[in-house]
Amino acid sequence: MAVCDAAGRLLGAAGTDGPELLENAASVLETVALHGLRGSGGADLPCGRLVVQPLGTTRLRGFLVLLDADSPEARLLISVLVSLLSVELERRHLADEPQRRSRAALLAWLFRPDVTADQARALLRTADVSSASVRAVTVHATGEPVELAADLALAVPGGLARVTGETAELVVPEEVDTAAVLRRFATGLSAGIGPAVAPQHAALSLRQAIALLSSSTELGRPVSASEAGSVRLLIGLGSPATLAAFADTVLAPLDAADPGGELTETLRVWLETNGSWAETSSLLGLHRHTVQNRIEKVARLTGRQQDRAEDRVDLWLALTARAVGGLPAHQQRNGNALPSKG
Repeated sequence: MAVCDAAGRLLGAAGTDGPELLENAASVLETVALHGLRGSGGADLPCGRLVVQPLGTTRLRGFLVLLDADSPEARLLISVLVSLLSVELERRHLADEPQRRSRAALLAWLFRPDVTADQARALLRTADVSSASVRAVTVHATGEPVELAADLALAVPGGLARVTGETAELVVPEEVDTAAVLRRFATGLSAGIGPAVAPQHAALSLRQAIALLSSSTELGRPVSASEAGSVRLLIGLGSPATLAAFADTVLAPLDAADPGGELTETLRVWLETNGSWAETSSLLGLHRHTVQNRIEKVARLTGRQQDRAEDRVDLWLALTARAVGGLPAHQQRNGNALPSKG
């Protein structure tokens, strides 16, 4: 058997190769983690029947992973073992509270606007973080921000997390897979992910992370600074009905005349190459005159001229709005798929 914490790190093993067992159990651990303390999981592996039990008294604190433990006697022992290990992990969690408070105080210093580069690096070294770049993350957690901050502190190197009002704020090294951490410990919660910055600029990253929370709430997923200026993000925040109506208004003539999508695809590539005839021809494997003829036909059908910036923007936004909807532009029309040629 093996015991690991909520982040999947090995705490102890007996009678087996702990790291190998956890590697084999990775997908099952991920599934069980999504349900917290409410369920267990299992899988049949070449090495035997794998069983994963969640550990914890009030929140998920870890996992018990076992092989070939399906007999009635084994199940009884597992029940006792789960109880004992849950109490022990809860005790460890409480014992770590002073360290979490210390890391929260350290984070407050790191977020000071007047912190110098040398001071910021020294603060991170105190938390055993040596990364040249870090990013701030903030997660809204009405009701349980303290417990959420503790979970996140466990999951990221350095454990730099604190609570501000109803949000948990943390600083993570740039190389950390922040999206994976949020999937495991903050599923369904609004989260803003700031840009990677030098340690002394952590406060700037935090401000951007906080500013992204409203967008995250609207979209129902974490939002990162890398997409904050994205037209796709702005479109995603718009009313689906309004966006669909705009796209249909602009592209309806192409829907009717071009069910196979040849004109639409040519238009998309031409716009993405900034109107380059040569590059569009090369990417689509078409003669330059064919591309020009298609774009001229698009202009006639839509009433948008190829040499007018505002008209190009209309066409590009309409195509992008449909792409955000998840289907190629020529396959969407009022939300229904159109049949292709042939």
